[in-house]
Amino acid sequence: MSGGRRSGVLHKDPFNNWNCMIRGTKVWALIDDKYHDLLHPYWRPERMIAGISQIDPKSVDLIKFPNITKVRWSNVTTYPGDCLFIPRSYYHQINSYGDPNIATGVLFSRLVEFNHTDCDETKKLENTPPSETKVTWNWQGHGDLTMGNEDHRFLRNGFLKGAEINGNVTAEHIIEEFKLLFPELPARDIEIETKKAFTMLDKEKKGFLTKDDVTRLDLHSLRQFIVALTPVDLSNTERLEYSYLDPNQIRHMVERLIAKYSKFTEEMLVEEYSKLECGTEDKAREIFRKLGGGRDVVTSTDVVSNLKYAIANWLDVLQSIHSRGVLRADRDAEFTAKRKERLLILRDDIQYRSKREREELLDSLKEENVKTMGVGKPFHNHDNDEL
Repeated sequence: MSGGRRSGVLHKDPFNNWNCMIRGTKVWALIDDKYHDLLHPYWRPERMIAGISQIDPKSVDLIKFPNITKVRWSNVTTYPGDCLFIPRSYYHQINSYGDPNIATGVLFSRLVEFNHTDCDETKKLENTPPSETKVTWNWQGHGDLTMGNEDHRFLRNGFLKGAEINGNVTAEHIIEEFKLLFPELPARDIEIETKKAFTMLDKEKKGFLTKDDVTRLDLHSLRQFIVALTPVDLSNTERLEYSYLDPNQIRHMVERLIAKYSKFTEEMLVEEYSKLECGTEDKAREIFRKLGGGRDVVTSTDVVSNLKYAIANWLDVLQSIHSRGVLRADRDAEFTAKRKERLLILRDDIQYRSKREREELLDSLKEENVKTMGVGKPFHNHDNDEL
C-alpha cells in the first residue's frame, strides 16, 4: 500500500509471485531473466537468487549502462480486479498511481515448471478467498513482513537429504553447512544460534533427527527454526529507509543547508531530503524534530549539538550491517567452490553406498532365492535421483 505516484527499482525476486490490484493502478516493465547480464546488476552472493539492477528507470544513463539498449521488455498495466503472474527471477519495475494504491502479493514455490497432469479440465472451478488459502507465512497487517522467508519444504528436503547422507541430522551437520553458506558471519555466532534453534526441532532431546523425525516435523516447528536463524530483512521492516541512505549523505545535506541559509525550517529540510534516493517526508520530519527539539527553526548550534542524535537510526542500522560482516566477491567465490566440491564428494559417497547396498541386496536375494523380487535385475534407488 502506498500514497500513489511511487516508483520502484528494477529487480527480480527468488519466488513466483501473484500480484493482484485492489485500488489504483500499477504500470509494470517486465524483462526476462535471460537478459540478466545486460541489466548491470549489483553484485550479490551466489546463494542469493534475487537481484537488483544499477539502472535508474527514471533516468537511464546510456553512456554508463549501454547494454540496456539490447534488452527487450514488455509493458503491462494492472487495474482493480486484475492479477499479474511474475515468474521467479523475472525482472520487473513498477510505477504505482492512485491514492491510496493497494495491492496484494503472494509469493510461492521456486518451481520452474507447472505439472498440470492432475488438473481436471471438466471440473468447475470455484473461487477461493485468499483468507482460506493455506500458506506457509501469513501477515497480520502490522509488524515485520514475512515476505521472502524460506519455504519450509526446502528446509525439510534439505534435512531429508542430510539424513540420507549422514544417517541422521545433528546441529553439527547444520553448523557445517551454514559456515560454508554464510562465511561472512562469525563462526561462534553460527554455532550458538544453530544449537539453540536445533532444540526447536529435537523435541525428544536425542541430539539428532532421523529421516522419520524429519518427516514428522510440523509446520510450526519448521517456522520457528527458520525465524531463529534468518536475520530480519530490513526491506520487510519499517526501518528499511534507514538502510537506504548513508548517514554521511544526510550529514552533508544538513551542513549544506546551514552553510547556505545559516538556519532552516522543517519544510526546507523536507524538500532537500526528498531529493535523496528514496527519501520520504516522514523520515525528514523525524530528523528535523530531533535537530530542533520542537522549535520551528534549526540553527547551526542545533546542528552541532544534535546532528548525531538526529541520524542515530541510520547510524545504528549501518553498524548492525557491518557487525554481521560483509561478504566480498572473492570470498564468496572461494566458499561457493568449497560447497560445490563438498556436494560432489557427497554425491560420490551416495553413489558408492547405493552401489554397495545394491550388491548386498542382490546377494541376499540370491541366497534366499526370492524370485518374486526379480533377482538379477538392476536395483534402482529413485530416492537418489534428485542428488
